[in-house]
Amino acid sequence: MKRQVAATILVLALVTLACGQASKVITDVSETLEATTVEAPEESKATAKPAATAKPPRGDSISQWAISAVASSEYGASDWSAMQATGAPDTPECGDQVTAWASAESNTVEWIELTYDTPVRPTEVNIFQTYNPSQVVKVELIDTESTYHEIYAREPELIEECPYVISIPMVDFDYIVTGIRITIDQSVLEIGWNEIDAVELVGVAE
Repeated sequence: MKRQVAATILVLALVTLACGQASKVITDVSETLEATTVEAPEESKATAKPAATAKPPRGDSISQWAISAVASSEYGASDWSAMQATGAPDTPECGDQVTAWASAESNTVEWIELTYDTPVRPTEVNIFQTYNPSQVVKVELIDTESTYHEIYAREPELIEECPYVISIPMVDFDYIVTGIRITIDQSVLEIGWNEIDAVELVGVAE
């Protein structure tokens, strides 16, 4: 009888052990499946399309000041030199100021050429004069082929306003410009130096 009871207990133990192992196997498989299906592979995930980056509009209008200059003559190597006409205006008031370009003599015909950093299709030129304006008799634009295009011609005239700005608008100019040449005639009015502080070039960048 004791042997039968022992055998029965042994069978029950084996059955219990087998069930426990099966339960553990099922649990392990379930956990493994959960671990492998939580996320889809990175390449298969649905992602939002990045917003398109707006391109800068073509044909932006820019305003710029000369970066270099040469002249037929200049009153000094630094003060009143051609380079004084580069950059933005820096002569605050009318007068014979060292911060503007002046030619070597006060009663001659002279010119100054200014170069700009960005080639543009020009729409306007502004000439800032700070002494004895306006004796500017000719303005020419210099294109990328070093060809000169006249856009302004005038006789010298007495102007009481000083500082004084000559503004020259342009429409449908067909050339790309990198420079400006300005001619002054100080021999007519005999009022002294016509000094230029800065020259602004406005245009559409190409």
